[in-house]
Amino acid sequence: MRKIIILMTVLSLMSCLEWVNVKVNGDPMSPTFVFDQRFILSTLEIIEYKGDDNWEQVWGISEKLTGKPDKESVFLSKVKYGEVPYGYREYIAKQEIVANTLYSVGFSGGAERGGGYFAVIEEEGQVKIVNFTDIKLSKDVIARFKEILQGN
Repeated sequence: MRKIIILMTVLSLMSCLEWVNVKVNGDPMSPTFVFDQRFILSTLEIIEYKGDDNWEQVWGISEKLTGKPDKESVFLSKVKYGEVPYGYREYIAKQEIVANTLYSVGFSGGAERGGGYFAVIEEEGQVKIVNFTDIKLSKDVIARFKEILQGN
């Protein structure tokens, strides 16, 4: 009986998690991460694909947990790469965004979680952002990214 109660509690908590979508836009070398709703962001990390399924963190922020935070300051609907919002701290120093590179963005806050993939692509002298909002598995994103680099 106890195992059933624990399982039901875990399943109940998992169902409370809400997925927040993100779209990446703006300046490709300093992109803006726009969430489809405002929420209390706890952490945000940007990870760069290094090849052969290797990823490296290139920026990370989290809430400052000192004293009683001003709740309005932690409700966010967007974050610009490299700019630390009021009430947050940078725990992974910003690295330069590189053209023809694949990135992953992941974040959490309260009952919300989210993430996605984007690439910064240079074509014919123009640098642009490509969002992979319709692809969820990293292997599928990597395959599509490689196709884009090859001109398909």
